[in-house]
Amino acid sequence: MGQANPPTTLTPRASTPSCGWNALGQPWFLDLSDAQEKVEKWRRQYNEVRPHGAIRDRSPQIMISRLEAPPRAANPPEVLI
Repeated sequence: MGQANPPTTLTPRASTPSCGWNALGQPWFLDLSDAQEKVEKWRRQYNEVRPHGAIRDRSPQIMISRLEAPPRAANPPEVLI
């Protein structure tokens, strides 16, 4: 088999507008209260709900509840009669 040849013609993508670039020129928030509401919603989702790889893909809220829970005994105590 012969070697694969790289393409000889490239089409420039910069000349084609994309949705991402169009969104940069638009306002993100309607007013200050809208900004505060959206940022708070994002912050809570990021800090409380979203799984984090550093804590074994668990949400911080789950880890906090596990740290606050009383430790469970490794072996249940034996019942003496």
